[in-house]
Amino acid sequence: MRSILVLDGVSLPHATDRPVISLTPADKAIAHIPGWQMLVDPDYIVGGKARNLAIPNSITEHNGNNFTTSTFANGEKAFDLSEDRRIQPNIAFPTEAWTFFAVAKPSTNIDAQYYVGAVSSADSPAIEPSLGITAGAGGVRTWSRANTDPRASVTMSLAGEEVYIMWTGSTRDGCRIYINGVELDHNAGATEPFNKNFGPGEWRCLYGVRGLVGMMGLLSIDL
Repeated sequence: MRSILVLDGVSLPHATDRPVISLTPADKAIAHIPGWQMLVDPDYIVGGKARNLAIPNSITEHNGNNFTTSTFANGEKAFDLSEDRRIQPNIAFPTEAWTFFAVAKPSTNIDAQYYVGAVSSADSPAIEPSLGITAGAGGVRTWSRANTDPRASVTMSLAGEEVYIMWTGSTRDGCRIYINGVELDHNAGATEPFNKNFGPGEWRCLYGVRGLVGMMGLLSIDL
């Protein structure tokens, strides 16, 4: 993210036609949280591609299908994932401490929807970033590998619901899952760091995800 120095009361009467930076309350709140690695927002799409707002002038790669947008019930913009759309952040996924979140309205027409998943899943005993929901089983999962060995899980139906989902993990505290800000599972024993498919280009976002997705982000801290 870009650092900005704000000097209250300073005016530059002779400076004309200068760029203006307008900060929303959300911008200010986000700026006070350390450890940003990725922040994707459907309000910021360039040529059908999503920007990574955590890295200046960064455009995420995707699977060739441009993003289109829709809206949540409150009018906020969302990525329309009625068809296959994927993001390739090309950054490392943190291994010692991490938080991933997404605002979403999942649909049920595809099982095993990966908000984070390996491009090519490894065999056991690999531990790789794999975060998602299982539409058929009606739950939210943190897996050791794709769709197997849940390290944390919540069994509930999210189909058609607008929700804020947050997955966290660290070598100190294990794995947690939050839905709408409420902690629903904590596996304190799941402290092993990722040892496979966490490097740039080895993992991706939104594989198999259907429905609407709003703001989505990754931090190198365990919130």
